[in-house]
Amino acid sequence: MKKYMLFALGILSFIVGTVGLLIPIFPTVPFYLITIYCLSKSSERFKNWIEKQRFYKKYLEKFIKNKI
Repeated sequence: MKKYMLFALGILSFIVGTVGLLIPIFPTVPFYLITIYCLSKSSERFKNWIEKQRFYKKYLEKFIKNKI
């Protein structure tokens, strides 16, 4: 049940973040960060996909593994 709620919240925050691209006063980045967090917690497949991305490996992998 928790995975489904996280997935739904991730999709909802993605939609709201995308609306933020069209409306200048609406924040986009926080909603996309919530999207990534929720979807990675709800799906092992999505988490693995994120960890294979070049940006993640370049900037975040060392930070996450060392817990700096």
